[in-house]
Amino acid sequence: MMWIGIYIAVASLFCILPMVADLLHGLKNKQLWFPCKYFTLNAASLTVIAVAMKLPVDLSNSMPNDIDQAAKFGSMAFMCAMMANLLPSLATMEGKELLTNLIALDILVITLVVNVCIQIETGHETALKDLESQQGRITVEKLKQHISNHWIMAVTGSPQFRTVCSATTSASGWIKVIFGASYSTSVENSAQLQYKDLSWYVLHLQDDMEFAERALKSISKSVNRLIKSAEKQQPNNLMKLLEEFKGFEGVGKYVMHQVPHLPEEEKLIMSVSEGLTYVKHVEETLNATDEYVIIQKAARTLWLEVEVYHEWLGNKLQNSAYQDNTTKEIVQWFSDTAENMITDLESKNMKGSDDSSLYMSVSACSMYRITQTILVSNHVNIDQVSEEELFAQLSSMISNIFAACLTNLPQVIAMKCHTNVIEKREESVHAAAQLLGETMQIINSLQERQLPRLDCDELPFIDKWHDCFLHISP
Repeated sequence: MMWIGIYIAVASLFCILPMVADLLHGLKNKQLWFPCKYFTLNAASLTVIAVAMKLPVDLSNSMPNDIDQAAKFGSMAFMCAMMANLLPSLATMEGKELLTNLIALDILVITLVVNVCIQIETGHETALKDLESQQGRITVEKLKQHISNHWIMAVTGSPQFRTVCSATTSASGWIKVIFGASYSTSVENSAQLQYKDLSWYVLHLQDDMEFAERALKSISKSVNRLIKSAEKQQPNNLMKLLEEFKGFEGVGKYVMHQVPHLPEEEKLIMSVSEGLTYVKHVEETLNATDEYVIIQKAARTLWLEVEVYHEWLGNKLQNSAYQDNTTKEIVQWFSDTAENMITDLESKNMKGSDDSSLYMSVSACSMYRITQTILVSNHVNIDQVSEEELFAQLSSMISNIFAACLTNLPQVIAMKCHTNVIEKREESVHAAAQLLGETMQIINSLQERQLPRLDCDELPFIDKWHDCFLHISP
């Protein structure tokens, strides 16, 4: 790999030197449009450029972390700088020569851009799979290390941080700043072995060993303090609800012979409110398709109505008329009301026609499925089920579904560390550290449970969980 780097560096040097020569020639002759005298577009320069662009054009290596991405984006910036210097030389060419050189340059540029886009996508997926395959499931300790690594890259890769800390007194330093092509990692020889591995994640403009040793400890401690601070903001109500969670089997079926003692109504509402905060992270990160965005929006609107107004689609949940009804009659009323709403929307051809009808459709369908599940599960002794037992069953369903959803938190936290936009990278890693601190106990408690046989990309979808348990049921 070292010789490949030297090979690329020499080719880059052969591009930089004639560009600098053109710059000096233009300044000397007061030609501030900097005519191309030494660096022109021809077969030789295209060959050298192709070698200099070896990193972003090479598809055999993925881009699993920010260092790889920074190096390849730096090469793209270098390519843009070269094109800016080459284009004036096109004015000196004639028809056939001009056409040939333009086609060759276009092929190189298009190949470069397409390959980098492919590697960004596959690189993120590879990084997450590598993180998970190290020792199985993504643990809290792995996430801490992952966040710490990306925090160092985000902070030291910040344009403002690099501007303050970089030494720009040499000509080579200026060239690196202009072209943005020289991200490199430092090799740590310090006696502080605990920071040795982290030194590979430092991004800076030159091999400044003193900078890495001096700043690394402070940067690493800053993210650890952030995680510790977030640990004090644990969602206590949600954690109490999840304490009653007995196993993932409840996602696919509901065991009724043991009814656990769960929080009362107001505590349940507070637990759900806290839980939805973290469900939102999972949905926005892993379920960002149009179909799921619509469902997420409807769920947030419905929960606002339930939490603030204690209503469901305009119907009071604390209605005195329910007091004289049996449990079955109450559940049946909600099921019939939901079914009538769906039928009415379909008969008027309004299902999904606007935000209001879409919200009603999603909410009514959800209520119908839930109530039918309760009625079918208790079809033998539904008349003997008390309101307290019904409440316990609903709480158990909620706890099971929350648990299934929140098993995706490690993947969400890891993905938040991967942001293409440099200006947003530090903010994104900060959010990942905050989320890890708040949910550390939840992640630890859920990882004690055996996950169903689902692929990583299937875990965010409740239908996949249901199908899995449905197939293994006797």
